[in-house]
Amino acid sequence: MHHNVVPDIVSMSKSFGGGKSSISGFVANESWFDRAYGKDIDATLHSTTYNGFGEECVTAIEALNIIHDEGLNDRATAIEKRLLPKLQLLTNKYPDWVTLVRGKGALLGIVFNSDINPLLDKLIDVVPLGVLEDEKFRKKLVVSSIIHHLFEEHGILTYFGSNVDIPLIVAPTLMATDSDLDYFISSIESTLAHSKLSLIYKFAKFKYGKKYLQNV
Repeated sequence: MHHNVVPDIVSMSKSFGGGKSSISGFVANESWFDRAYGKDIDATLHSTTYNGFGEECVTAIEALNIIHDEGLNDRATAIEKRLLPKLQLLTNKYPDWVTLVRGKGALLGIVFNSDINPLLDKLIDVVPLGVLEDEKFRKKLVVSSIIHHLFEEHGILTYFGSNVDIPLIVAPTLMATDSDLDYFISSIESTLAHSKLSLIYKFAKFKYGKKYLQNV
């Protein structure tokens, strides 16, 4: 997408509330808005019980002022330029781990290869087989092993997304320095250099092993 092209639909939330108020925004061009809400029966589809509360609106306006005055959009773009190309290289360097890297600004995601079929025999002593047969669980198990290692070994707190492919969310604070970003890159590379079996087994044993083995 060229920078001078305005998207048809933009959904905005989270930052509007400044961490204290519940508010979000939805912007669409006239054509798309009419398609969704142009009929009387659809006019109130995009509404909320708390619509128009004064404190939330004042908070959102001040949040927009801060984003503009402190150049936070520019900082988010700078973070993307520093992180995204290096993260994309991981798909070629660690194909057994990384399937896809995507995102924009300071909100990026790494999608991992959830194929653990060759590892099932090794994992069955710490994770019940019935659970491992659930594809979504396997995806969570793979990304959780990364999260666990990043926290335990490198002091980096991450989390996974809840959409279909369960990506690892890479969302550094806009206060993060370039050295912070470089530290994350070196840490994720160091983590992915481990075998998939070793990290998944370590996490599965930590999370499920004692509980499961007590019930055997």
